[in-house]
Amino acid sequence: MEAYIEIYLKNIIDNYKKIAAYTKKNVIAVIKDNAYGHSLIHVGRTLASNNVFMLAVSNISEAILLRKNMIFSPLLLLGRCDDAKTIYSLKITQGISSLNQLRILAKQNVPISIHLEIETGMHRLGIDKNEILDAINIIKNSKLKLKGIYTHFCSQDNTQQKEIFKNIIDTYFYQDKLIIHSQASNFINEELSYCNTIRVGLALYGYNPYLELKPSLRLICPIIRIQKINKDVEVGYDYIEKTPNNGYILTLPFGYSHGLSRLKTLCFFYQNKIYYQIGKQCMDMTMFFSKEDIPLEEVEIISSNNTNNLISLNNENIYYILSSLSPNIKRIYK
Repeated sequence: MEAYIEIYLKNIIDNYKKIAAYTKKNVIAVIKDNAYGHSLIHVGRTLASNNVFMLAVSNISEAILLRKNMIFSPLLLLGRCDDAKTIYSLKITQGISSLNQLRILAKQNVPISIHLEIETGMHRLGIDKNEILDAINIIKNSKLKLKGIYTHFCSQDNTQQKEIFKNIIDTYFYQDKLIIHSQASNFINEELSYCNTIRVGLALYGYNPYLELKPSLRLICPIIRIQKINKDVEVGYDYIEKTPNNGYILTLPFGYSHGLSRLKTLCFFYQNKIYYQIGKQCMDMTMFFSKEDIPLEEVEIISSNNTNNLISLNNENIYYILSSLSPNIKRIYK
């Protein structure tokens, strides 16, 4: 008896179509980091078979894996690769995150397609405002093909970044027919009229406060032991916690080796009730407390109900949760 994950590929497609219809923009589907724990190949193949506008990955290894698995949708590489011949042979579009990278690729005289990332205030990656003219000149005097520009906003309410990006578009790229995009999982409700395309990650998998989307992942675990216990009994490693009342200890075969931080408190759902972790997580098991006896049945740690997940994850960053789930957990695709 062990934990397993159910992944609903149809929900991902439904979410993709709903986002595209709502925003009336082209959608770049971000499937980096093993498609947020959902499987790069399964999700990539499903989106490709539904005529996705473009996929995006974070490194060249992911790009190679997609192409080896006969997934030939347009593909944006967000991470850095300085080998123009490899980029060209894979027929992918390279995101340019620095002037240095742009110069290195330009010198190789290979006609690859690029998207130029603009630094607007995240201070992570991108071409600075004072470098844009240099970047344009390098591109004009090389075989590089500028197909798009993009940025990454640090938060939804950062109007300064949005204004900077819009001003740069209006000043330098207003005559160009380019794909213009920013990340949009938390910005779907905003028009962002200066973008003709949106880049969507988390919303693709069902998490967004503005649209009714369908979560595409469900983490299920059996209860393997139930022990009746009295109040004020110390539980687990180092005896850091006592039982709050007379009740039951429920043991689930899910611990920190499955990918979730030992520092966080887990909970699970059973028949519309929530049961919380007690004591420290073990490597392969976690104990939970219940006031009432419940059957040895399967329960949900990550629910297919979006509202439940907000409670289950204790306001933990859902990006972290999904991308941290161990690849060793069995996945069933539906």
